[in-house]
Amino acid sequence: MNPARLLAVRSLVSIRKSARYANLELDAQIKKANLSERDTALFTALVYGVIEREITLDFYISSFCNRKGRSLSPFLRATLQCALYQLCYMDNVPARAVLYESAEIAKLSEQTAGAKLVTAVLHAFLRAKENDTDLFLSLSGTEKKSVHYSIPQWMIRLWKDGYGEEQTDEICQSFQTPADTCLHVNALKCDADTLCRQFREAGLNADIHPADEHLILLSGSHGDVRRLPGYDEGLFFAQDYSSARAAKALNAVPGTRVADICAAPGGKSFSLALSMQNLGVIYSSDLHASRVRLIDNGAKRLGINIIQTCTRDARESPKELIGTLDRVLCDVPCSGLGILAKKPDLRHKTEEEIRSLPKIQREILSGGALLLARGGRLVYSTCTLNPQENEHVVNDFLNDNSDFTLVEPPTTLFPKVGEWDGFFFAVLEKTR
Repeated sequence: MNPARLLAVRSLVSIRKSARYANLELDAQIKKANLSERDTALFTALVYGVIEREITLDFYISSFCNRKGRSLSPFLRATLQCALYQLCYMDNVPARAVLYESAEIAKLSEQTAGAKLVTAVLHAFLRAKENDTDLFLSLSGTEKKSVHYSIPQWMIRLWKDGYGEEQTDEICQSFQTPADTCLHVNALKCDADTLCRQFREAGLNADIHPADEHLILLSGSHGDVRRLPGYDEGLFFAQDYSSARAAKALNAVPGTRVADICAAPGGKSFSLALSMQNLGVIYSSDLHASRVRLIDNGAKRLGINIIQTCTRDARESPKELIGTLDRVLCDVPCSGLGILAKKPDLRHKTEEEIRSLPKIQREILSGGALLLARGGRLVYSTCTLNPQENEHVVNDFLNDNSDFTLVEPPTTLFPKVGEWDGFFFAVLEKTR
């Protein structure tokens, strides 16, 4: 039995039981399991893949099983999901290997006749696939989109109400392709051409980003960027184009005084520091001390010395900074509905979980605004596609604060495969 397949099943059960983030489970298991590089790749692909395609996989299970997927034991459900994911989305895996090993794994289940059930479901699925049976024929509308794209119906309705049918289809489609890895070149130490050449010499497919000469795209997901050549030397940091663009909109020039609120893990602070040519000061804060350490460690690795960090609640403004800063970046906690391609766990958020976010976001925006001096600029940003967290928060703030105005219309970046995440930002100025 391939250890990666069994470990994937057990990890999925563990993630669901403890509501743990997938990346934390994977990191812990990879350290303990002593898997080969090939098996580590299979294990990672199975766990993330099943989480990403869960709605679709459960639909297949219910189509060929007299019990709904969630009424199966957690172990047997995960076994079937892993098997179906391989049969649907992994062309290089032989079906016979999937069938045999899934049956062997199912024998470890506490559910009676688990191996027979798994074998029967998988054979039925393969017959339907061979006959080109349209398994979605009974579905229509939002339900069909949900099962096809493996995105909850409430998200699809939210996007349809906010952006229209056509844009919703484009959003859903963009999340079906694994996100590329985007890196911001550290101009204090090297240039994009040199770093691109270094990546290519290491066998990586690297290109300068078509929309930003300071960014490099590596084809496909590369997991932990700390393993890439040049990381230890501080030649780059991970940052998507959309995030870099929001930071650039702040127009932080050398010598300015800036606050980056909710700054961890530090990408925007580092981006601002490069725009400022490492001249001036950036006050970077976050709620948790452990996350603040990520900013400190990153700045040290990159050779940036203008960042001053502290641990604080972003809704509370430090008295000594009120009314003194030139620039403030409020990249607030959000539902993350613009980055589903990178974080499959987010597909399992519920509508109830995000309802409280706009209130917190308004409080953070108000706290950040207090720090600005007259004529100062503020950028409010999120990595979500949800008007309630985006335009509505900005409009509510402007209605309550007549001393602020929009510098330009708010920007919504819809996800574009291979180039950027879904993102929103608005640029505000304190006029008096």
